[in-house]
Amino acid sequence: MSAFEKELGEDFLSCVLCRKLLRDPRLLPCLHSVCTSCANSRLRKSGECISCPICEDVEVISSIENTFLNHWLKNVIDIIDITQNSKGKFCSFCKLKGRKQEAVATCLTCLELLCKTCWESRHTFTTLTKDHHVVSIEEVQTGRYHSEIRSNQKIHCSDHNNEYYKFFCKTCDVPICRDCTVLQHRSHAHISSKDALKHIELQKEIERVEKGIFHLKILQSKLDKQSKDSENCEENLRIQIETTCNSMINKISAQRRSLERSLTQSLKNPKEKIKMKTEIMQKKNRLAERTISFCKCLLKNGTDFEILSMQSLIVNKLKQSSVIIEKFSTSDHRIAIPQLSTNWREPELKLVFENELNDSEKENLPTETKDVYKQAEDKVSKVDMFLNENADVGIQCNLIGHNGFQINEDVTSYGVVIECSLITNRSLSNICQRPKISSVSWKDNDSFIVVDQCNNTLHSCSMEFSGKSVELDNCVDSTVTSWCIAIRKGSAEVVVLSLKFKHKHCIPNVSVMFANSTQSINLACMSKSIISIYSGDIGNVRRMTCTDNQGETIQFRQARFGCILSTGEFALSDINKDFVYMFDKNARLFRKEFCFPGSITPDKDDLIYIADFYEHRVIVTNFEGSLRNTISLLPHVSHPRSISISSDHKLAVAFENSVSLFQLDVRQFSIR
Repeated sequence: MSAFEKELGEDFLSCVLCRKLLRDPRLLPCLHSVCTSCANSRLRKSGECISCPICEDVEVISSIENTFLNHWLKNVIDIIDITQNSKGKFCSFCKLKGRKQEAVATCLTCLELLCKTCWESRHTFTTLTKDHHVVSIEEVQTGRYHSEIRSNQKIHCSDHNNEYYKFFCKTCDVPICRDCTVLQHRSHAHISSKDALKHIELQKEIERVEKGIFHLKILQSKLDKQSKDSENCEENLRIQIETTCNSMINKISAQRRSLERSLTQSLKNPKEKIKMKTEIMQKKNRLAERTISFCKCLLKNGTDFEILSMQSLIVNKLKQSSVIIEKFSTSDHRIAIPQLSTNWREPELKLVFENELNDSEKENLPTETKDVYKQAEDKVSKVDMFLNENADVGIQCNLIGHNGFQINEDVTSYGVVIECSLITNRSLSNICQRPKISSVSWKDNDSFIVVDQCNNTLHSCSMEFSGKSVELDNCVDSTVTSWCIAIRKGSAEVVVLSLKFKHKHCIPNVSVMFANSTQSINLACMSKSIISIYSGDIGNVRRMTCTDNQGETIQFRQARFGCILSTGEFALSDINKDFVYMFDKNARLFRKEFCFPGSITPDKDDLIYIADFYEHRVIVTNFEGSLRNTISLLPHVSHPRSISISSDHKLAVAFENSVSLFQLDVRQFSIR
C-alpha cells in the first residue's frame, strides 16, 4: 500500500458504485467520486439519475460530461499506479512503435514509463529531454519522489487538449492555458495560479463551516442530552404511573377483601341463629303434623268410647302444639342485613409539561407570553397540591347494618413505620448484558449471593467489591444454609452447591425454595403441596403435606415465595390470593397474613419479612401475628424483587441491576 493510500484511505480512493480504485474519476454534486465507466453504465440503466449509496442522495445528471473531472484524485491515482508492482506496465515510447517492452523506470519530469533500452540510450539523449530526471520504478515505489512527481503533474486544458493549465482568469473564475489567453480569454484579467490561491475564499469558507460544525456538535450534544433526559423522564413517569395506579388498585382490592371478610363475619352469627331456629321449627312442625294425623285417624276409625277415653290427653297435646305455633309466628325472625355505603373521590392524574426556560429568559419574554407561563406555573402548583393531598386517595367503604352498627377493617395499616439507614448501593458491572437481579441471599454478615437472571450468573459479593462469579443457566432464586448454597432454576430444578461453589446434588420438580437464616441447617423445598425439609444433608429428609384446619390438602394456585423458621414453622405466599400462609411445624395452617406478598425471608429471631413490590416497602411480622410493622424503602429503592436479612440485621434489597444494603434498628419493632 502506497503512502497516498495510507493517508487518504481506501474508501476515499474507491468508486462509490463499484468499490474499486477509481478510474477517470468524476465528482458528483455530493462530492463523492465515481468512475466514468460506472457512471455511464448507471445512467444507461436509470435514465438521468444517479443515487449515491453513501449519502443516499439522488442526483439528476443528463450526461456524465456535465460533471467535474476530479483531477486531484486522477493525479493521485496515477502516482499509485506508478508505485504499484511494475508487472503489466510497458514502455510508453515502445508502445508507439507497436512493441511491448516491460517498463523498468519512469521519468519524473514527463511522467512517462521507460524500458531499460529507452532509459539508458534514448530518453535523455535528445535536446528536449536531456535534463529529464529518470529513476527506476523500484526507487519510485519507496515514496522518495512523490513530491517531485506531484510538482510535475499537469492538467490538460478542457478546450485545448495539447495545452496545460498555466494561468487563472479572474474575470471568468476558471483556470486557463496559454492558448486561452490569446483566444477565448484574450481581454480578461490573467494571474498566476499562486496569486489566484491568495485571492480565493476557500480557506475562509472552510473556517466558517468548521465553526458551524462546532456549533452543530454543541447543539447535537444538547439534543442527545435532551433525548436521553426525555427517555429517562419517560421511563420514570411510566414507573410513577404504574406505581400510582397499582397502589390505588391494591388499596381498592384491600378494601374489597376487608369488606368481604367483614360481611362474612357480620352475618355469621345471625345465619347460625336462623339455621338453629329453622331446625327447631321443622322439628315442632313434624310433631304437630303427627299429632293432627293421629287425631284425624282416631276420629275416622275409633268408636265413641275409644275417642272419649283419650280425648283429654289428645286435647292437651293439641293445645300445646297450638301454643308453640303461635309463639313462633309472633316472634321476630329478621336479621340485620348491612348495606354498602361508599364515599368515592375520583383521583385525577395528569401529565404537566413545564418549560425549561430560566428566570432571565422568562424576563425577556413578551407580556402575553409571561402571562401564559404564570398560568402554567399556577396549574402545576395546583396539581402538586392535589397529588399531595390525595396521595392515599382510594375508596372508603363501610358496612352499615339496619340497626346502625358499623364494621370497619383496615388491612393496609402495619403498625409503626420503621426507619432504616442506607449503608451502600452496589451495581453489577463488567458483564455482557444489563443485569436483572432476581434474588439476593446473605452468606454471612459481610458477603452475600446475587443471582443475575439475565446473564445466567451467580455472583458472590462483599460490602466492598464483587468477588467470584459462577455461570449457571436459567438461574432464578437462591438461599444459603449453614452447609450449602441452593439455586433454583427456571426448569424447576434446585442445584445444591457447597459453600465453596462446588456442585453437590440436584433436586428435581421444585416449585418453591424456602429462604432461611444463614445459621439454619434446614433446606426446604416444595413440590405441589408437599414440603421436603433437608437437614444438614440431602439424605436426611422429612416430607409433609400442607393442610388446612380440617386436615384437607391445600391446593395452591401460584405459590412463589416462602421461608422456614428455626422452630420449624414456615410461611408461604400465594401471589394470586394476596396473602401469606403461616404453617406450624406439622404443615397445618395456623393463620393467614393479608398483604401483597413478594419475596419472604426470616431473621435469626424468627421475624418474617415480606417484600411489597408495588408499595416499595417491607412488612415485618411474627408467626403468631402479634407484631406488624413496616419498613419504607423509598427514596432509595423502588419495586423490591428480593430481600434477605443478615444475623446482624442488615437488610439487602435487590432491584433492577443493583443491591441496596440497610441497617435496621429492631428495637423500633412494636407488638400490637
